[in-house]
Amino acid sequence: MMKLIARSRGAPAKLLAQRKPSLRKRQDRPLTEAQRVFIGRFLAHHNATRAYREAFPDAMPSTAESEGSRLKSDPRIAQEIKRALAELTARYRHKAENTLDTIALIAFANIVDAFDENGALIAPGSMPREIGATIKRIERVEIKGRDADGKPTVTGHTINIELWDKLAALRILGQHYGLFVERVEVAPGRDFATALREARERVVARARD
Repeated sequence: MMKLIARSRGAPAKLLAQRKPSLRKRQDRPLTEAQRVFIGRFLAHHNATRAYREAFPDAMPSTAESEGSRLKSDPRIAQEIKRALAELTARYRHKAENTLDTIALIAFANIVDAFDENGALIAPGSMPREIGATIKRIERVEIKGRDADGKPTVTGHTINIELWDKLAALRILGQHYGLFVERVEVAPGRDFATALREARERVVARARD
């Protein structure tokens, strides 16, 4: 005679209730050093199998693929990878914006800005960043002569200032904003700088739309 075993409808719920505390406990555990190495190596080349081999060098090669995929899917590790990627993206975007700002300063630099209202060179320590960033080299050259007794002496000096390559900076800006995609027609008597500025404004306006 076959005996039928009744199953309680509440059994699955009880099993889940027993598992939930253990899952929460596991997710609250701090990451191990090997797991942090795995995260760092995965961020370097985005290969979970390779990252697992680098984090666990004693592991069997046959398990690297499955274990690497498992680690990458672990909620704690996935969250840490997501956070690190967001941080790297923000950092690179900030650096890119700073680089573009510096290129723009060089492109539109004017050597007159390096002097004060009296025509004297602004001291490097007091020079604003937007001016100092455009200067490649400052050289002080002494003017030598002789005094009344015929002895060598310094009678004065000159300052040689070299700016960074404006043409190269303008070319980079033009490529970045797509200024050279469209042909800029310069009518007779029209200033090229004005045409370039208007083309840049059109590109920027299109990017905002």
